[in-house]
Amino acid sequence: GYMKASAYISGTNYASESWLISPVVDLTGATNCVLSFEQAANFFGDKESYLAAVSVKAKAEGATEWTDLTVEGPATGTSWDFSASTVALSVFDGQKVQVAFVYTSTAEKAGTWEVKNVKIQGEGGTVEEPVVPEYTTIMDLKDNATADIVAVNFVFTDLLVTAVKGKSVFVTDGNEGMQFYGTADYTFVAGDKISGTLAGDLYLYGGMTEITNVDYSNVTVSSSGNEVVPTALTVENIANNSGHLVYENMLVTLENVFFQAETLTSKNVTIAGAEATIVLRDNFNVLTDAIFNTTK
Repeated sequence: GYMKASAYISGTNYASESWLISPVVDLTGATNCVLSFEQAANFFGDKESYLAAVSVKAKAEGATEWTDLTVEGPATGTSWDFSASTVALSVFDGQKVQVAFVYTSTAEKAGTWEVKNVKIQGEGGTVEEPVVPEYTTIMDLKDNATADIVAVNFVFTDLLVTAVKGKSVFVTDGNEGMQFYGTADYTFVAGDKISGTLAGDLYLYGGMTEITNVDYSNVTVSSSGNEVVPTALTVENIANNSGHLVYENMLVTLENVFFQAETLTSKNVTIAGAEATIVLRDNFNVLTDAIFNTTK
């Protein structure tokens, strides 16, 4: 819910300098621009120490020097209460600009600074509606997923729901799998085939492709009770997989495996095939009480 800066770790203060820098914001044609945000600051000891430790800066695109900005409505430095703050950006009217929130600390004092609801507003200018990319295959989604969250529309027909769990819906087109995550507002069950246009954010979460913050309002169940057949794999199939991660988010059965431990450790257990090993991770505590026979 907020961006946080702190250099206090396990009872120790650390000297640090940290910059949170915005993307380039186009203020071309805009006037009377104002940066607004909410901030909270605590453990600085007093307001003066907090003001000395944090700052807000800006620079025009391509410039090398940052300009210190005057913040109206600062926090107290000794409370978690958020304060509404504003900064006049009129000196940057008509330019493309970046804003930076800068945090510093010392070995003697390392407070915590929290910032949220950042926006820039001005008068005039033109606003272009962002173009939301549209994809029609799971392979296309995987090809275009990055660690940056990007709004997308996914248009599909007869994707098979292989599993649902809490906020997660897992689907397959018969060749590749995908996870929809971020809301429990669905009525699908395993065996449903769904069609329509799903809106959400394409994202690589820990290297795995998913669509999060999903909107199912334009998705319908086209048929129910379809057979869900797991894809039979070996450990080597998964360990040697490259290119398109065709097995991610797929319902699978693993054949001819040996467990390397009798029980799960930190929700993980290593399993081996003839020539490779992988980690089986128990995300939902389903296997917590299981005892594995490591000799078979």
